[in-house]
Amino acid sequence: MVVIPKVTDVQVIPVAGYDSMLLTLSGAHYPYFTRNIVIITDDSGNRGIGEIHGGDVITKSLNSFKSIIIGRPITEYRAILK
Repeated sequence: MVVIPKVTDVQVIPVAGYDSMLLTLSGAHYPYFTRNIVIITDDSGNRGIGEIHGGDVITKSLNSFKSIIIGRPITEYRAILK
């Protein structure tokens, strides 16, 4: 019998880092960048790590999806995305 791992935890970790103040068509952007690191753990102990744009709105949005993801088999990732 094949046992399909289920998601047990989702962590969203906002991070910021230094970047040079590059000149763009609309001026210069801030001398730092923000990103969100997302770590998904399953009940077999595996972890998947990804990253996406930063900012409070995106961090809150990612955290709001935890209840949809936790407890689902990892094979349902396409259905979760839809």
